[in-house]
Amino acid sequence: MRKKENNKSMNSFVPIILILSVFVIAGVIMTIISLPLTWKEIEVRFIVGSNPGLDINNSGLIFGKIVPGGSATRIINIENTYNKPIIITLVGDEFLKPILSLEQPIKLSIGEKKKVPVTLSIPKNYSFGNYTGSIELRVRRAYSYLR
Repeated sequence: MRKKENNKSMNSFVPIILILSVFVIAGVIMTIISLPLTWKEIEVRFIVGSNPGLDINNSGLIFGKIVPGGSATRIINIENTYNKPIIITLVGDEFLKPILSLEQPIKLSIGEKKKVPVTLSIPKNYSFGNYTGSIELRVRRAYSYLR
């Protein structure tokens, strides 16, 4: 009689274990597919000074000289070269987050191109000097349930 009771209690755990397994597997799959396909770090440089100036350079996102209380906008050209729709997220580092305006998120169909504005707004109380930061560009698949 005791042996049958043990079997019954073991059988009651089987559905619970199966349900937990399904949730764990689903969580692992969702984590894997939401990971970025790629990412790139873009250097951001600017000078805070008394006269506005311009710097043309292809090595990063260079804003040139900006007066305190002023702003400048640069354009990033983005193209989806993947064979699937993608979502791009731009993330400024801790230094740039309060002064940088970024379009979020950027959704691109297969082969689509987009010009994305990046605006740097310098508060009036900023000290003159040279500043450097970075933006991280993250690319991931555009699944409808991840949007």
